[in-house]
Amino acid sequence: MISTVWVCLRINRSFNMKKIYIAVLLIFTITALYAQQTNRFADKHKKKVINQHKLDIKNRDAILRELNAFLSESSEEISNGDVELGIPVERNAIEGIQDTDDFHYSGVIPPTIYGYVNTESLNMRSEDGASSEIVGKLKFRERVQIVFQSDRVETIRKMKSPWLLIKKDNGDEGWVFGAFVSDDIPSKIDDDSGTTDWSMVMPASGKLERNCS
Repeated sequence: MISTVWVCLRINRSFNMKKIYIAVLLIFTITALYAQQTNRFADKHKKKVINQHKLDIKNRDAILRELNAFLSESSEEISNGDVELGIPVERNAIEGIQDTDDFHYSGVIPPTIYGYVNTESLNMRSEDGASSEIVGKLKFRERVQIVFQSDRVETIRKMKSPWLLIKKDNGDEGWVFGAFVSDDIPSKIDDDSGTTDWSMVMPASGKLERNCS
């Protein structure tokens, strides 16, 4: 009876060892298969990345070739004068611009506008306002180039006018009060009435007086 029990125990123990061995072998096999699949996936993904990188480089080179060809062709057309530039808007859609009849739709750069000082001495200022810093002075009948008209309008010495950005013949720039710049050479200084024998470069109204500040 004792011998029989011992034999059964040995058989059960041997059977349990076999189950453990089989389980370990199964785990090892699954791990190996998973690692193999992972490596295959990584290799496949790596190949995709490499192929995509090659494709990106190829596309980039093609785009650069087309861009260079376009720039070269455009440069040649511009050099030969084959390109005409225009304003892609309707005339009625343009607002806030004065005296544009001479160059609307013409495609031509408007001519340089000159004016002449019609007062004894005219201050050039750093900004479009009578309180800004004085950066220079202009003499009676001195010619200046009109660069820009400010939206700011003031009344100085009974004259109402916008400010003008002007450039002297030597290149100096500054702001001046528009009422003291005419579009032709003044013959004399007239401070007796509100009318003058010359026309203003920009709209102005009032009585013209000397020594504008």
